[in-house]
Amino acid sequence: MPVPGASPEYRDLSDWAVTKILEAIKEGAIQPGERLTELEVAAQFGVSRAPVRDAIHKLEKLGVVVRDGSRATYVRSWDIKDVYDLVVVLDSLVSLSVRLAAAQITPTQLDALEAILEETKTALAQDPDNLLAQAALDAKFHVLIARATGNRMLEEMIENLWLPHQLYHKEFLGRVGRAYSLQEHTELLEALRSGNPAEAEACARRHAQAGQKALEEAIHSRAAVLEPR
Repeated sequence: MPVPGASPEYRDLSDWAVTKILEAIKEGAIQPGERLTELEVAAQFGVSRAPVRDAIHKLEKLGVVVRDGSRATYVRSWDIKDVYDLVVVLDSLVSLSVRLAAAQITPTQLDALEAILEETKTALAQDPDNLLAQAALDAKFHVLIARATGNRMLEEMIENLWLPHQLYHKEFLGRVGRAYSLQEHTELLEALRSGNPAEAEACARRHAQAGQKALEEAIHSRAAVLEPR
């Protein structure tokens, strides 16, 4: 299991290990169904087993890894219904965050969202098939909105749920189009600038319905196991 390695720079090594394991899954270095052992991952990262053990527990809570009857840990193989269920929950939280943020988001935060849109345009122009980059910018955009609510619990829930969501972003974008997030976020930013919570939430819900419909179509068209990229 070749895991990308680098010297830990984060104060919390378990969070660092979570990030590195997720990167390995997204890049295909770790495959769905592959077993994760504390000893092997710790050796690859050059850290002790304790932060790796904590990282695996965190990933288990997020549904990224699972344990079998012998307590061995494996990368979870998700089917498209699993992804749909995740998106339904995440969309509800996103809509809530948009409604709360619309009433209090600052000009500085709006400018930061605008900057993310510019990053997204650049990413699409340079490499429209780099779905990892697009997924990261998608998450960055929505986490920033959640942060603007001032509700730390909501921000953490959205940020955590976006981790497994990013693993299967290819399936989503393959259904709605590569530029979907850019179009969606442009409209959402304008709604947030209006300062009207009801209008902003309605915009978020329209986008959620479109995305969920795309995944529903995928569920009906096939029941295959998804491969993250």
